[in-house]
Amino acid sequence: MRAYLALLMAALVALACVPANPVAELERTAERQQQGFEAAFAESLKRAKAGDVESMSVVGQMYQTGQGTWVNHAEAQRWYRTAAEKGACGVGVPARCARRLRRR
Repeated sequence: MRAYLALLMAALVALACVPANPVAELERTAERQQQGFEAAFAESLKRAKAGDVESMSVVGQMYQTGQGTWVNHAEAQRWYRTAAEKGACGVGVPARCARRLRRR
């Protein structure tokens, strides 16, 4: 009987931890994550414009993947190129991208 009560109590505790609307909870989590990406993009863009090579690579990656901004492959390539020209190979610039940019 005790084992049954313990199992019942564990099940009730587990049910209490489940959000009432899991889809809404996932949407809120995704929205908070996107806001974090947008803040990171804004800060990285500010630093990249100030000449920080690592931030240039990060901005390129964020434009490429659409984290914190719209996907924009032309801008991603521009930032990757700028970072590679400043010697950023290996700091976040994809190696094949850096090789291709150096050939031009």
